[in-house]
Amino acid sequence: MAVNVIQQNTGRNKTAFDQLRYEFINSNLHVALIQEPYTFNCSIPSSSLLSTISSISSTEYPRAAIIIASHIPF
Repeated sequence: MAVNVIQQNTGRNKTAFDQLRYEFINSNLHVALIQEPYTFNCSIPSSSLLSTISSISSTEYPRAAIIIASHIPF
């Protein structure tokens, strides 16, 4: 199985993050590698269609994240 990956620096911008998430969900993508993801209350907004991997801290913003389509087992 081929795995389609996208990488983007969203600069903590909500619009850029929302656009990336939209493209991810509506395209044949499996993994997104994100630098400077948008956060809300120090966490990355998620969706039931996606699994998000990032560092967890209540006081620091994550600097990077990996988003995986929920149909991909890991």
